[in-house]
Amino acid sequence: MGIICNDWELNIKTKFILFFGLLFNINFYCQVPEGVNKIDENNLREGEWIIYYDEDWQEVEDSSQIEYFRKITYHKDKPIGLVCDFYKTGVKQWEGYLISDRPDIANGKVKYFYENGKLEQVGNVKNGVYYDDWNYYTFLGDFSHKSNFRRGNESGIAQTLN
Repeated sequence: MGIICNDWELNIKTKFILFFGLLFNINFYCQVPEGVNKIDENNLREGEWIIYYDEDWQEVEDSSQIEYFRKITYHKDKPIGLVCDFYKTGVKQWEGYLISDRPDIANGKVKYFYENGKLEQVGNVKNGVYYDDWNYYTFLGDFSHKSNFRRGNESGIAQTLN
């Protein structure tokens, strides 16, 4: 024979579980990671880093100014591997490969994301200049249009959303 709970008791238990579950998820979701951020004997960045940025993409150390953060790996002060930028909420904002990060110069396939995590645009960059086809998406993640770039200039819309 099972235990029978009245509606009031079940309602309080459900609210309690939902409240603390939501509280835990919000605290976990909004935490910005801390990096090891090592400098070698030659004063060069080395290994995995977390870099904090303000709303203007200027590096900051004050956590109250953080709007974005970057996960990046260095070897002798040069970026190596995939670089990912995130909104302060932890949602990915950008991913791609950098040949320099001071200033940022992307090279290869890059992706931009909306704050809801949906893909915003994807395309190719060569030495920081857009080229070839770029696909654009709506805030809901649906294909919007495709543009072609030559030497960093848009050369027309190839395909649009119906």
